[in-house]
Amino acid sequence: MINAKTHYIIAVLEDIKVTDIKAYNFQGSFAEYVIVGTASSDRHIPVVMDKLKQALPGMVKGKWNRRDESSWLCLHQDDVIIHVVTSSIRDVYQLDQLYFI
Repeated sequence: MINAKTHYIIAVLEDIKVTDIKAYNFQGSFAEYVIVGTASSDRHIPVVMDKLKQALPGMVKGKWNRRDESSWLCLHQDDVIIHVVTSSIRDVYQLDQLYFI
């Protein structure tokens, strides 16, 4: 069962058209959940970052790096790790196989 915070993050990602969203359960490990989603383009990544900053104001800690040419957003949010990548990056690094061990 996905916890409330993870469910909320997934809903935010769906709202901004992140596709192929998967949540991997790692309870008792380095994080409770790892979320992987696909952005439509490099230009979509900063939009996702801005929306997450708005949606998680009290939850987001740490430094946000904004680079318009970025193909990968990785955010470690307490017990949830969020990866939003372009489809080419997702294919190259095979994140789903990495987390679905």
